[in-house]
Amino acid sequence: MTKSRNFATAVHIMTALAYADTLNSKKLAASVQTNPGLVRRVLAKLVRSGLVEAQRGKNGGSRLARPPSQITLRDIYEAVEDGRLLRVSGKEPHEKCLVSRNIQSVLEDVFDDAEEALKKCLAAEKLSSVLAQVTT
Repeated sequence: MTKSRNFATAVHIMTALAYADTLNSKKLAASVQTNPGLVRRVLAKLVRSGLVEAQRGKNGGSRLARPPSQITLRDIYEAVEDGRLLRVSGKEPHEKCLVSRNIQSVLEDVFDDAEEALKKCLAAEKLSSVLAQVTT
């Protein structure tokens, strides 16, 4: 199983944009405490998904494409996560081992259910709620 920080980084970026309206990648990177290159990669995914608008140039920056009350955490998750959060090993099973031959399909079913539960939970949370909690 692998971990991704993209989602947490993206929520941080989106919350900062909801708070400050327009920010460049350097200011966002300072807020997230990471390098601007990572922020630009995450921003590119958010732009492709239609959640963020970006303007290039000296006075450029990024801003939300719609109000925070119209953006769910699921929207952000689906914009930045490539595939599933929980993954089964891609290794070939050991044919002489009953567990090895069957564990992947069992875990895939469990992981599918977990992923759907996660998405349902994230769909119930608005970016505006995150912003309100952060700023109080």
